[in-house]
Amino acid sequence: MPKEFKVVIVLKDGHGMVGIQSPECDPILTPIEGDIVAIAADLPSLIAKAETQWSQAPKMPASSIKPPPAPTPVVSASKSATKKEPVATETQPTWFP
Repeated sequence: MPKEFKVVIVLKDGHGMVGIQSPECDPILTPIEGDIVAIAADLPSLIAKAETQWSQAPKMPASSIKPPPAPTPVVSASKSATKKEPVATETQPTWFP
C-alpha cells in the first residue's frame, strides 16, 4: 500500500472530480457531486478504494495499439528541388518597442 499520495479536487457548480495519485501508481479519478464539506467526508473511502485498486494492479497494462505511421511529405513535380523561393525582406511590425 502506498504511504504517499496526492489528492486533487476540481469542483464547479456542485459537480467535479477527485483525483488521487501516488508515486509508481496510475492516478484514480472519481466523478463527484456535492459541496466541499460532503466531498471531504468521502475522501477516506475514496483513498481506501484507490489503495485497494493499487494493491491489485498499481498500473494499467501498456497499450498494444501502435500509432499510425507519420505521413510522408508530398513533393510537387513542378518545382525543382534546387530552386529556392525568394525570401521577403520586409520587416514585420513590432508590437512592443
